[in-house]
Amino acid sequence: MEQYFFHQDTFQLHYNCSFYSTDAIPLAERQHPHLGWAFISLFTAFELIYLPILVVMGMNLQQSCYKLMFFMGVVDVVCMVVNGFMVGLWAIQGVVYCDSPTLQLIAASVGNG
Repeated sequence: MEQYFFHQDTFQLHYNCSFYSTDAIPLAERQHPHLGWAFISLFTAFELIYLPILVVMGMNLQQSCYKLMFFMGVVDVVCMVVNGFMVGLWAIQGVVYCDSPTLQLIAASVGNG
């Protein structure tokens, strides 16, 4: 992300898409609907399990250990949106990096951050 913001020439050297045409591989071969729905299903199941736990931890924020666990839970919930839902959606649609490099770079930074 540092190269994207501060060293645009280095970023373009390493991550440009000028050599790759997204139409080189047909869309039907890039789409993986079963894998995408598996990601989205697991994301939904984990979020449904996680959210009530966050509510319970949020009720006990007087103790520092619950504050820490609550913060880590919020970070996990945000991370799962990128790592589960968005990746599943991109797998269903057959999106690759060169289709939307800025969106994928920002989403990956949020997911890993």
